[in-house]
Parts: sequence; C-alpha cells; structure tokens
Amino acid sequence: MAKLKLACIGFFVLLLVVPSASADRGMIVPPGTSVYEPGQKAIVAWNGEREVLILSTDVYGSDNTWALEILPLPSEPTVEAGKFDSFIAVQDLLLRYVGDMYSQRGYGKAGLENAPQLEVIFHEQIGAHDITIPMPPNNAQELINWAENFLGARAQGISWGKLENLATVYIQRGIKYWVFDLIDLSDYTKSHEPIVYTFESDFLYYPLEISSLASGTTEITLYTLTSDKPDARSVQEAGFRTLSLEVGGDNFPLEFEVGKNDLQHISSGIAELFEGDAWLTVLRYSGSLDDLSGDLTLEAAAGPEYPEPNRTLAALLTAAMIAALIVIFAIVYRISRWERHLSPSRS
Repeated sequence: MAKLKLACIGFFVLLLVVPSASADRGMIVPPGTSVYEPGQKAIVAWNGEREVLILSTDVYGSDNTWALEILPLPSEPTVEAGKFDSFIAVQDLLLRYVGDMYSQRGYGKAGLENAPQLEVIFHEQIGAHDITIPMPPNNAQELINWAENFLGARAQGISWGKLENLATVYIQRGIKYWVFDLIDLSDYTKSHEPIVYTFESDFLYYPLEISSLASGTTEITLYTLTSDKPDARSVQEAGFRTLSLEVGGDNFPLEFEVGKNDLQHISSGIAELFEGDAWLTVLRYSGSLDDLSGDLTLEAAAGPEYPEPNRTLAALLTAAMIAALIVIFAIVYRISRWERHLSPSRS
C-alpha cells in the first residue's frame, strides 16, 4: 500500500510538470484541420557548450491526417530516437525530492499519503517520424520553397505568410537550421516517441516564438539540467518561473543537484555532457502564444556582482602609499646618519 501511495505521489509530480498544451515547435496542417497537443514533455540539458534536447508530444487532430512540425535550432543537430524511460527517470528523481521534503518537515509516510493522488497514462507510443533537416536557407523564401517541395501535393491550400515572417526573424537572429518532422495524426491522442536533438550552443536554447503560428494560451514546462543553477534574472526575463512545492506552509523550489548515476539513468548522452553533478530545475511559462516574441536563451547563474573599482581613487591611494614609504625611508635614513655622526663624539 505504501508503495502505491509513493507511486501516486510520483504521478502527481509528473502531472505537476507536464503542461496542458505545448509550445516547442510550429506546426503546419492541411486547411480545415484542427490539431491539439494536450501534453508535452521536454528535457533540456546544457553544459555551457553543447545541448541535448529530448522532446515528446501528445498530439491528435480533428481528422486522420498529417502535420508538419517545425523546430528551429542555432546549429546543426544530430537526431536520434529517444525513450520514455528518460521522463520516468526524471519522475523518480522528483518523487525522491518530494519525499525528502516531507521527511525533513517531519511528516513521514503519513504526509506522503495525504498528498494528491493522481494518475498519468502514456498514450500509444509510435515511431512514425519522418525527419528531414535541409541545408540552411539564405532567406525565408528559400525555406518556404523547400517546404512546399517537401510536402508536394499536400502543400495545396496552405498559407505560408506567418511562417515566412517568423523565418525571416529567426534567420536574422542567426538561427538557420530547421528540423521538419512529418507525422501522422489521428482523432485520438498518441504520445509521440521522444526524439533527441544534440547540437552546439553557447546558451541553453529552447524555441518558443515559432509556436506563435498557433493561437490561444499555453503552459510550457521544462526540466533543465545545467552545470550551475540557471540565472534567475534571465529566467524571469524570459517569462518563466521556477516551480515550487508547498510542504507544511513552506515553498521548496523544484531545483536540486543530480548525481552522475542519476544522469545516466535519464540518458547516457546527457550524462556525457557533465563531468560531475548537474542541477535539475523545473521551469514553467503560462500565457498567450501571441506573447511569445522571443526564444528561451539562458546562461548559467551569474556570479556575485562587485562594484567597478574607482580607478582615480586607486591611483591616488597608490601614490599616497608610495609617498608615505619615501618619507619613512627618508626619516630612517636621516636618523641613521645622525646616529653615525654622534658615534665618534661618544667614544
């Protein structure tokens, strides 16, 4: 029974960090088709130079048809199939953290049993991804032309204006690599097999503005793994917040260190990013898709800020110290000469 309660807590934590809609990739669908993404799971690991991004979405359409998902990235990625085990491993880490927080407050198993008991169901797992990465386009029109050729007859009736405007902005920012994922849609929800994207980056990157191809409100939740805590100011400026857990009237941020073995359980590729431990942080954005005017670009936590030194004052102090040393030397020299001058008369 206790194990069942603990499992329920784990499911509660997973639901806590899985949003009700996704906003990671833009999507092109046939005219007259409605597409819904009731769940989205993302793990973002970055070591300061290289990023591993694991994505999985729950998607269904109003018809049994297709959709073209579009993901812009700052550099050329390698792409491979992922596993749902990565998300289960993160769930286990969060479950352990929640248990520790309850124990530290003296609640023990009783406290765990009183926590919300919810259920998570992974829908049908499919591997029907058709992923293509074209050569980086010189402009947005080249990208649209490529997409039209890629879709062939499917492209009839599609309006490309909004994508062309977004592509122009991305290319001007230097985001030139585009991943196209042609997926099959059905009229019931499926969890798409996770895909792992690995690429070079000087900052933690997660595409957001591309999702403004759609409209409405959304919640975006990310599990980030970084060498140091993400810079809190950058998180806030991006419209995100660090999720927290309330235990006994106190809020504990969902941010804690993860050991090498735990990183290996999440993904061997992620474990290779870090020499030692990493920080797991759960970030969330809530708002309108229309408000997404930029992408998430985070750096590691900034070190303590020190005031800029006053160079003029430093120079004056240095000169004063040198002058004082000269005066002291002169006084010592004069005293020593005076003593030598008196020495013969004393004898």
